[in-house]
Amino acid sequence: MKSDIRQFVSDAEFMYEDFAKQSSGTGFATLRVQDYSWEEHGYSLASELYGEIAELLEDKFQTTQNLTYFT
Repeated sequence: MKSDIRQFVSDAEFMYEDFAKQSSGTGFATLRVQDYSWEEHGYSLASELYGEIAELLEDKFQTTQNLTYFT
């Protein structure tokens, strides 16, 4: 590890470990944040459950995206 970033690392041996150990035959995969998007999943679910909150959240997400130059 580079010495210039060592001051910011408290445990150099730390690494990701999947907390949901799956046996090979279950057919269920671990849900990861990169597999989820508001446009494809969240908006439709929220609008089915509570339409007003879906619109409010959509407005907030659009404002946030505009403020961050669409990133």
